[in-house]
Amino acid sequence: MTDGELWGLTEWNVHRLSTSQPGSTTRLSAEWILVMITLGVSVLTLFSMIKIWNEAFWKESPSGDVETVPSKVARGSNLFLVGPPLLLATLTLMMGLAAGPVYELASKAAEQLMSPQLYITAVLGGAP
Repeated sequence: MTDGELWGLTEWNVHRLSTSQPGSTTRLSAEWILVMITLGVSVLTLFSMIKIWNEAFWKESPSGDVETVPSKVARGSNLFLVGPPLLLATLTLMMGLAAGPVYELASKAAEQLMSPQLYITAVLGGAP
């Protein structure tokens, strides 16, 4: 027994569900059933993530008192903490604003990947 048969979605049932009469609202198409199942699973996943978030971050601390730990980060090292995310955000913004050159670069790289003969010739000097 396959998964489709287990759920009652044999090939005939899916075809029957997807071929409803024009103007008929009593039958759902297979695509709408899939969309509804996907939305239902998404809502259940969201509820699960909210429950985990509440348990991890909104729960009272066990001892009641929160002790602060002194920071071991030196005063002048903020650049080392802020620099990498700032650099990545700037690169992301530049990729979005200059999408044309990035797309051309990616196309050229894809061309080279799809024709390995160019690489073989460059590395081995023409001898396969």
